[in-house]
Amino acid sequence: MKYLLFFLFLAPLSCLAQSVDFSVDFSEGCAPLTVKFTDKSTASPITDYQWTFGNGNSSVLQNPGAVYTGSGTFQVTLVVKSGATTLGTKTMDIVVHDKPSIDFSFSPAEGCSPLPVSFVAESLTAGKTLQSFEWVFGDGSSSNEEAPTNTYKSQGDYSVTLVAKDQFGCESTVSKSAIIKAYGIKATIGADKTVLCETPAQVNFNATATGSGVTGTGQNISYKWDFGDGTSSTAQNPPHTYSTVGDYKVTMTATDEKGCQDSQQLSVVIGSGTGISFTASASQACVDNQVYFIEASDKTILSRHWDFGNGKTSEEASPVTTFSQPGKYQVVLTAQLQGQACEAKTVKEIIVGADAAPSFTAQQKCSLQIQFSNSSTNSNRWSWNFGDGMTSEDESPIHAYAAPGLYQVTLTSYSIMDCEALYTQEVEVVHIVDTKILPEDQQSCSEISLSGCAPFTLPFTSVTEASESYSLLWTFGDNTSTTEANPIHVFAQPGTYEVVLLATSASGCTSRKEVDVVVSSTVPTAAFTVSKQVVCAWEPINFRSESLNATFYCWDFGDSTGTIEENPIHSYERPGLYTVKLKAKNAGCEDEIIKTELIEVLNPFVGFDFSKSCDDPNTINISNFSSDYDGITWEFGDGTKSNEITPSHTYPGRGTYTLKATAFNDETSCVVSVEQGVSIYNVRADFSTVDTTTCKGIPVQFNDASTDAEHWAWTFPDGSKSDVTNPMQIYFDAGYFGAELTVTDPDECTSTIKKEDVIRVLDIDGAFSFITNNKCDSLVVNFKDFSRGSPGIVAWEWDFGDGGSSTSQNPVHAYYDEMNYNIGLTLTNTEGTCSIFRENVISFVKPVPRFMTEADAYCVNDTLVLENISMNAVSYSWELGDGSTSTELVPVVSYNTPGSYTIKLLAQDADGCLSKEPAIKEVIVAQPQAKFEAVNTFTECPPLITTFQDKSGEGIASYQWDFGDGQTSALAQPVVTYLIPGDYSVSLSVEDAYGCISTVTKDTIVSVGGPYGSLDFDSLSTCEGFDILFEAHGTNTSTYRWDFGDGDVVDTQSSSINRAYNEAGSYFLNVVFINSQGCTVPYQVSPAITVAPGPESDFIISEMYPFTHEEVVVSVTEGSDSLAYFWLVDGIEWEGNDVAVAFENYGDNDVTLFTKDTVGCGSAVVHSFFVQEEVTDLPNAFSPNNDSFNNSLYLPGVENGLWTLEIYSRSGNQVFRRERYANDWEGGELAAGVYFYQLANELRPEKKLKGYLHLVR
Repeated sequence: MKYLLFFLFLAPLSCLAQSVDFSVDFSEGCAPLTVKFTDKSTASPITDYQWTFGNGNSSVLQNPGAVYTGSGTFQVTLVVKSGATTLGTKTMDIVVHDKPSIDFSFSPAEGCSPLPVSFVAESLTAGKTLQSFEWVFGDGSSSNEEAPTNTYKSQGDYSVTLVAKDQFGCESTVSKSAIIKAYGIKATIGADKTVLCETPAQVNFNATATGSGVTGTGQNISYKWDFGDGTSSTAQNPPHTYSTVGDYKVTMTATDEKGCQDSQQLSVVIGSGTGISFTASASQACVDNQVYFIEASDKTILSRHWDFGNGKTSEEASPVTTFSQPGKYQVVLTAQLQGQACEAKTVKEIIVGADAAPSFTAQQKCSLQIQFSNSSTNSNRWSWNFGDGMTSEDESPIHAYAAPGLYQVTLTSYSIMDCEALYTQEVEVVHIVDTKILPEDQQSCSEISLSGCAPFTLPFTSVTEASESYSLLWTFGDNTSTTEANPIHVFAQPGTYEVVLLATSASGCTSRKEVDVVVSSTVPTAAFTVSKQVVCAWEPINFRSESLNATFYCWDFGDSTGTIEENPIHSYERPGLYTVKLKAKNAGCEDEIIKTELIEVLNPFVGFDFSKSCDDPNTINISNFSSDYDGITWEFGDGTKSNEITPSHTYPGRGTYTLKATAFNDETSCVVSVEQGVSIYNVRADFSTVDTTTCKGIPVQFNDASTDAEHWAWTFPDGSKSDVTNPMQIYFDAGYFGAELTVTDPDECTSTIKKEDVIRVLDIDGAFSFITNNKCDSLVVNFKDFSRGSPGIVAWEWDFGDGGSSTSQNPVHAYYDEMNYNIGLTLTNTEGTCSIFRENVISFVKPVPRFMTEADAYCVNDTLVLENISMNAVSYSWELGDGSTSTELVPVVSYNTPGSYTIKLLAQDADGCLSKEPAIKEVIVAQPQAKFEAVNTFTECPPLITTFQDKSGEGIASYQWDFGDGQTSALAQPVVTYLIPGDYSVSLSVEDAYGCISTVTKDTIVSVGGPYGSLDFDSLSTCEGFDILFEAHGTNTSTYRWDFGDGDVVDTQSSSINRAYNEAGSYFLNVVFINSQGCTVPYQVSPAITVAPGPESDFIISEMYPFTHEEVVVSVTEGSDSLAYFWLVDGIEWEGNDVAVAFENYGDNDVTLFTKDTVGCGSAVVHSFFVQEEVTDLPNAFSPNNDSFNNSLYLPGVENGLWTLEIYSRSGNQVFRRERYANDWEGGELAAGVYFYQLANELRPEKKLKGYLHLVR
């Protein structure tokens, strides 16, 4: 005990004297965590360090290190010794955290670019919270959000990497290769020609398409062209013919099999001289009808020529012509437009048709129907006027007249050109037979109607008109009928009866009428109330029916008015006492209530009317019918009033007024007002003309100046008429002409004015021509008069449209300003003066240099076409900005140095006039230089996250990166993740704002070390329990880690492995390639491996405990025809649902059932059966006499089964019994003799062997 106390006392002293300590650079971190330990002990002398790191490793170094690859809390112990003496011990805990297990989801996985994809980061480790995120989307873009959305703007397969840290700062990376598929297509189009002057013009278009959806020769791409003229094509390279000049916008849309589209456009100009058109007053005309033409253009028309196709031509801007023969005429307008080298031409077809020839016959059908048979010729449209106010557009109509009579029927036929002609014929219409039934009303308040109360006696009347003899037949809907003309019929029972009257004429025409007779047995009870009983005139009263079982109401308000409304509102016009009656009806059953003098209407009565006269349209004469009033006031609506009894009033002028009469009665205190509207018209016919003197053939505009006119009727001296408000009239003969106008107002008052000699048409045909002489600074025009007059023309007055004039017959005039000029010529003979006027006939233009380029900027060595669009020029002088010149119409140039080039063009016309100022345009020639740098281009183990920086300079509009691993980007500073080891070349193509492209490639700029490889396997589909051979093809790989997706992870040095899945399902296989430095690169098999379940089956045996050589039957339980069954019994194969077998060997025997389904999946089930040896040969004696021969009762085979042996004496007493007999009975104490034995099988009670046995001693 003393020794022990001494020892314990010394130990604390030693600890105080000696200090053992150490420090670490990391006491907590993420696996794999490398910790460096530094000894801080002060004990001395130290000869040994014994470290245990808690991870199964140890060290004897003074300052060791350790790597913790797993998570947990590890106790590190340092024991310091001096020789055999322990100087001290120090412990410390190292805490190591697992890296978080992370994943991410995304949607959608594929689509057409631009493709927005949403990502969501996920932590798969319980207790781990992800707190920072770094996404690399594979297109050069990145994000630090937890759930970002990235839009893939270009086509391609994109890999995505997520680097995430948990709350402990532990970082994990998950990369998924080529998971995003952004499809895209890029189309280009072209044409062999885009500008053509003549029609028809064929243009050969071509299209190509590139992109992810384009395979092979692009046959999986569909093309849709819109040629801009209403036609289309689905060919890739279609030819197309334009038949009409114009500017066409051609659009082509290419669509790949994914549905991704790209559209491109180009312009095609057909006919360089475009922009001219004209309108015609009619596209279809009749023979000798005048057709007016008017040209139209948004450009200056220098000259024009009309060819009407009828042998006539014109140079006028708005000519008129006639066509003397039917046919088709091509009217061609050819014009030279300012600024166009080619003439513009447009064509319209005028169809001239002959007049129609109308004719018809009429035949009366039954009733009042007339069948009109059209026999017109040269007609395709018809208009009938049947003379009774009705019309038709049918070819051969059937018309039903309302009454017999003589009718003037007019047929207007129109030819295909709408040339019309009329034909009138008198048609007599008679009644052949027509009948009707009286009464007609279903219910009535005062007359016999078709509704009644049972029994209902109803007198019928037939009203028949016929032009020949006829017969009548009535049927009453109750299985009775009659031929009487006016029968009386009794309807005995309630119900609805259809009564039919059939009138048949001698020629077989019929007239059939039907009515429904409603018979009721329900009698209503009439009752009503009113809202008030004493009222003034026109004061509304509410009448309310409170009748029972009523369906029809007959009100009599006592003022000769009534209604069939159920709850009417009524007011009384005149004072007095009124008795109100209500007859309530249910079909014909009715009840009436009468309330005598129910309503009292108090005085006064107000009533009036007025009349007007066309002789004094502003004055009204009032007829006052009012009575019993003490005073009356008239308000005329024009601010004036009157208290006269019967005033007349003259309104101040035209307008609409409200006439109001208000009367009062002092005794009753009633004030009653009545209003009527008054319209005052003052119709006056008048008109004017724009000109009072005109030349022959010049349209004269008549302008209506009438007041309050509602209808117009113009009559001109040549017999022509018009009902339009402001007609035009042309006079082709000389003389004085007037017009007559009759107008009608709404009161049918008329006013007529006839003006004689308002227009004087001189016998002058005005015409002139001119010749121009361009002096560059002026345009000198020589005018020549071709006018004719009778008497002859003696004076000319020219208006040159620029303020200048002349009285010469054939003047010369100079124009100095560039513009179009209207020319007016006033002609005078001894009878008067008239004028002709031509618009835009003189055009003074100077050469105007103009040109255009397809774009304002080009790339070095691009081809520039200088499209010359100068006006009024025939020769050209170009300065191209690089010191070179040209005189070509359309120079084609290119520049090999970037910069700005100023191009100038001077133009000269056919008269040698040179433009004063050149046309100038500056074009930019650009050439970008692609440059880039990369940050972090090497790693020994993927992934490698690299940032690329564009250094191409300013002015770059777009970027296209190719990172060498299938990834691309359109960003300026993309971030890229490389997942597969290898050396990669990176290229950058930049395009500036002008479309110029530069490309640079850096070979093997990126190097990613580590293992990598691919995987082959038998099949993506297998069955439960079937082996699949997986073969990896790794490079720089020492270990293969197989994750079969079912929780089983196996590391092998072999590159191949056989593996079976024992459960049905879908499994994603991952193989991780690991090199000797521990770098890991995963490879995932996509899609999943599908494991189909094996068929389930079982079987039974006909005898559970068979004997050898005994035939038994094994049978499938619940077998199926879609499955195949195979058996293995005693090494012998069988096939079928049920098989009979026999076992050769005793003991436990296996029976195997193999089942196979239609897809090849199988299963096996094994049952073991105990087979006993068959016992057949039994001895009949044995001699247990210890002579080593036949000493025991030996029964061959019983030892290979379960048997019970029983021995009986001859008297039947059991002398021996043993279960599971094993050939070991030696007779016991029994005396020699004969015994009876029984051998019974314990498993098969029915199996028994019996006999006699001699026991010999």
